[in-house]
Amino acid sequence: MPTLETSPQPFPEEGRDARDQLRADLDASACEMRIDRIAFETGESTIVRFSIADRVRGLGFEGEAASLVDLLPLVHVAWADGSVHAKERAAILKVLDVRGMPSGRPYEVMLALLEKKPSQAYLDESLSVLKQLCKDDAGHQKSVVQMCLDVAKSAGGFLGVFRKINPREREIIEHIADTLGAAARAEFKARML
Repeated sequence: MPTLETSPQPFPEEGRDARDQLRADLDASACEMRIDRIAFETGESTIVRFSIADRVRGLGFEGEAASLVDLLPLVHVAWADGSVHAKERAAILKVLDVRGMPSGRPYEVMLALLEKKPSQAYLDESLSVLKQLCKDDAGHQKSVVQMCLDVAKSAGGFLGVFRKINPREREIIEHIADTLGAAARAEFKARML
């Protein structure tokens, strides 16, 4: 029996409507958070309605799974060239498994995000939240860049190894690094030499 990683149809028909609804809910939440954040940043509002915990929940992660929000940049990288390759999807889902979340809501959120590209508002808010979460944590910034590079390299290459990162993936990872801070930028530059 084929697994999700090897199946020619990577996303099961069962649950498709639920994943579509989940994506719509996540996108609506991201749009609301984006409006709130921009209003605060531009001075139109002096109150931020959403705490960082609210924003993490709005991105689809809560409780124990809140620690997985640092995996969202991997979604950016996977979609860089317009589609998610099976090996990229497998690499991301393996990280969920390694972190002890091989099923349940976090898995469903990631599946939904890998099945169809999330809105730009969702992608923007995921980086905004992560920037806030790891602004004073150089190690965390570096590990996010390392994971992004690993996913970018996972889609193949000669005998499945030594894959070069395509220019669009490189651009996306550089943007992620620039957003996260100095340690992430340094890690990106060091690894791309």
